Formats: sequence, structure tokens, C-alpha cells
Amino acid sequence: MRILVTNDDGIQSLGMQQLVRYLSKDNEVYVVAPDSQRSGFSHSMTFRRPMQLKEYPIEGAKKSYSLTGSPADCVRFAVRCLKLPIDMVVAGPNVGPNLTVDVYYSGTVGAASEGVIMGLPSVALSYACEHIDQNLLDFDAACSYLTDNVGKLFELSKKGTFFNINVPCVPKDEIKGVKVVKYGEKMFEDLYELYGGEEARENEYWLTGDFVAFNEVEETDAYYIGQGYITITPLKIDICDWELLKELEGKF
Repeated sequence: MRILVTNDDGIQSLGMQQLVRYLSKDNEVYVVAPDSQRSGFSHSMTFRRPMQLKEYPIEGAKKSYSLTGSPADCVRFAVRCLKLPIDMVVAGPNVGPNLTVDVYYSGTVGAASEGVIMGLPSVALSYACEHIDQNLLDFDAACSYLTDNVGKLFELSKKGTFFNINVPCVPKDEIKGVKVVKYGEKMFEDLYELYGGEEARENEYWLTGDFVAFNEVEETDAYYIGQGYITITPLKIDICDWELLKELEGKF
């Protein structure tokens, strides 16, 4: 299978490079990823400014490039401009979870959703850790699970829907299993603080926050991640409220 790998942590991501090595053993892998960190870019696209493409060799990839755009840009650019022969899109593994309503902000999820818009089966993969330093992380569990199941995910893909997968931050042999679940409500407490860096300007803020205790409501992604399970949530591109659409007929 021919797989496009991208992410929102940037082309230098150790996790993505490990995933490419794993996938390339039995698949033809291409990479187009942002040139630097793009977390929280959701499904944004780059308009009214140029994007620069550069070759960036990655072990296992047939072709690999960095792009000065968003994760969604990378997928569309790979399909429309580079015309890479892609069968499937895999975004990740993201450093940190993409659970609950965070799926609306995630650049990793945005890349997978763009893949679906491009007509391609797509997966967003996240490693639910709290560390930022990738050198302290072991991506083996996330990369192994995706690699072992990429064929099944491809076969089970449905038009207009993609899979959001989160892998708990535990050793591979301690993962309890897999749960296919809905996403929860909230797991991140937003904090806006004055920026205190050496080059801080007046009235300059940054968004920080702390992880809220994992959602205790059972049958949700955040709950089962907290219990040590891999979670899979199918997400749809179609956000139209079809029931309300019918109710509103003739009301305006």
C-alpha cells in the first residue's frame, strides 16, 4: 500500500520518523510534513502567502518533504501539486493526546480530515503522553499498533469518515486492549498567562494549561485512555445537523 505520512509536530519529529521506518517495511511511504511545530492548527489552510517545499530525507520514505504550511496544507499539496500516488493518509504520532473536544483544534486530526476530503482513507494517531521532550518518549507502542493494523484500518474505512486513535503512555506490554468509543467532553484546562520571556512585549500572553483528570464518564475516549486502553473513535467530516435541517423547513 502507498501511504502518505504527515503530522503537526514537524518534519523533525522522532515519532513520525519511527513510524515511517515501521510502515516502510511492507508499504511504500511518502512524507510531506510541516517544517516546524504546527500543533493547534486544526484544519487551517494557507492563503495569501507562499509556501516553500524542501526535500528532507527520512529513512524508509520513498520521497519526503517539508512544507511551510499547515498539516492540512501538506495533505492537499501532496495530492494536488506533487501528485503522489497515495492510497491512504496517516497523521502522527502526535506528541500528546487528541481526545474529547480537542479533536477540533488538533492539526493531526486536521490532516486526517483533509485526507478524507481528498477521498482517501485516513487515520489520526496520537501518543497520549504529557512529556514534550521527544527524547524521553518511546513511540514503539503507537507505531507498532498502527503498523500492525494499517491494512485493517484501510479496509474498514468508510467514505467521509476517518479514525482517531490514541495510544496510552504505558509500555506496550501493559496496554490492556482496544476500545472503540465516542469522544468525551473536555480534558484540558485553558490558562492565559502574561508571557514572561526575555523578549516579552507589553500585554503579551500565551495559552498554557493543565490536563484535567481523565473523564470519569465511561464509554469515552478519555476514560479508557486513563485505564490503559488504546482508543479508536470514528469521526465524520459531515457536520450538518440533518434532524434540525428537517425541523427548520418552512420556518424561515
